[in-house]
Amino acid sequence: MKIVKQFIMGLMVMTLVSFAFAQQKENLDDYLDEINSLIQEEVSLDAAYRKESDEAIATLQAEAQEKINEVSAQEAFPWENSYEYSQRIHSQILAIQEQLKSDMEEKNKELASAYKSDKNEIAQKKAALWNEVEQKKFHCTDDKVEVLCGAFDTHQKYWPIVVRTKDSQLTYSSGELKLEPNMDEIETEFYKVQDLIDNNQIAAEINVRVQQKNPSANTYEICLVDIVLYDSDNEVLYTFPGYSQVIQTVDYIKDAYDPTAEPAEISRDSDSEENNSEAEPLENESSEDEESVEEDAESLEVAEEE
Repeated sequence: MKIVKQFIMGLMVMTLVSFAFAQQKENLDDYLDEINSLIQEEVSLDAAYRKESDEAIATLQAEAQEKINEVSAQEAFPWENSYEYSQRIHSQILAIQEQLKSDMEEKNKELASAYKSDKNEIAQKKAALWNEVEQKKFHCTDDKVEVLCGAFDTHQKYWPIVVRTKDSQLTYSSGELKLEPNMDEIETEFYKVQDLIDNNQIAAEINVRVQQKNPSANTYEICLVDIVLYDSDNEVLYTFPGYSQVIQTVDYIKDAYDPTAEPAEISRDSDSEENNSEAEPLENESSEDEESVEEDAESLEVAEEE
């Protein structure tokens, strides 16, 4: 069973941005939900791999520790002198250590294979989604957008306009926009626009696109395409270009982890120096051989406590 399937069950999908859209428009919520779900799945996969690795190595270490304890508890055979006994115990402990190293490498390969398979599957789904999303234009309108109009500036000849979202997780305010009448028809346009303003009949639509900023860091941006003002007949009154201004950034913060790197060999830093140290060969017999064997066993033991 793949790692991701073991740990993603019950995962709550985070919805970071919410819009309201006209029924005939593309629904950005659906796309963001799916994108966010895949990103969260990817983040959880990294954590799941670490957890799987820790559990696997803990099991291997426990088994090796038990064997080392059994070897260390052996007594000398009646026909052995202290040097022969020390050498036999010493070689058995080294064999256990080598087997542990081999088992760790094999487990790493097994987990890395499953991890890469799941990672590639998620990456392909994300790429397909982004390929679709980045070609679309989404629209925020209706009761999620409000238009604030100021008094006509008789010197500069424009109405100061502010378009902003309301009751939405997307926080955006345009700042002052200049709604300028056609000076060739100033009288007609002035009364038309002023009447719309007085009767609160100017509506606005915020058009946006979504693009990836940093795929490896799971960061994406919502960029302004334009802002369109409509009159009471739903006719375009004025269009303000957005120049692809970034109006919101969504960033999933996760543990520092390079998803393209080869999985590291499983080990415990606090124990690696002791657990992987090679015992020095015994050159001669001495009265301290038995004590030396015990010290060797301790230096080769895999720590049971983390």
